[in-house]
Amino acid sequence: SGKMAAPATAVEEAAPSEATHEASGEDDLRMHPTNVSIREATAHKEAGSKLFSEAQYDQAVVEFLQGAEAAAKVEGNWRSQVARDLRTACLNNSALARIKQGRYEDAVSLCDQALAVDAKCVKALYRRASAHLAAKAFAAARSDLQKATELQPNNKEVKDKLVEAERAEMASHKASKGANDYSRFDSISVSDEEDTEAAAETPKPPTSPEAPRPAPPKAKHSPAPKAGPAPADKDGGDDGEVKPGKGYRYWSKDKCAPRVIPQKIDPSTVQQPAP
Repeated sequence: SGKMAAPATAVEEAAPSEATHEASGEDDLRMHPTNVSIREATAHKEAGSKLFSEAQYDQAVVEFLQGAEAAAKVEGNWRSQVARDLRTACLNNSALARIKQGRYEDAVSLCDQALAVDAKCVKALYRRASAHLAAKAFAAARSDLQKATELQPNNKEVKDKLVEAERAEMASHKASKGANDYSRFDSISVSDEEDTEAAAETPKPPTSPEAPRPAPPKAKHSPAPKAGPAPADKDGGDDGEVKPGKGYRYWSKDKCAPRVIPQKIDPSTVQQPAP
């Protein structure tokens, strides 16, 4: 007789499903040190923002700095840019809190740290310029805002801040120097004394002795003209007898008589003398 097969009493272990593998992979990725650091930095940043909105600036700065420290742990991997942005954001927010408190030097130092992470961070340049402007360091504020304008030429907020800094610097300069500032003439060192000295040191060209002037020529005396009859008056004056022209006549030949205008004579109306 043949042997009967024993019934399978043992249950075979099922193979792990794909869903189990995906869940396990997600857990591993979630617990990766990089992601843990980014979640930690994000949580501190959000907590600091809440405290900042409540004007609790010191506690907000503590949260922001802890977030920046957590983000600094992420280096050289696929999420380094995200961590860098989180770090600069936390440092910039800390600087803004210090500006609100009037602690401008601390704000400048925090912005310096943010720019050390990202030298082209426009917000860090803007915040540092705001701190300089509040501290009346106008040249430093103008320099930061000019760099920010070069990075983002269309940023209206930065351009408006630059105009504000330039106007504040001009007003401060006028207040310290006066409206009529003549300091630009300080570099001019020429004076009347120096002009006199320079004229004295300049050698004059040798002058030749003045030549004698020639005597003026003697005037030649011409003999006086001989006296003769006075010429008749060309204008027909009363001096002497003036014969009328042909067809004209004078009514009087007396010198003492009033001058008469000659009149044209019509020969047909003149009575001819008897022969």
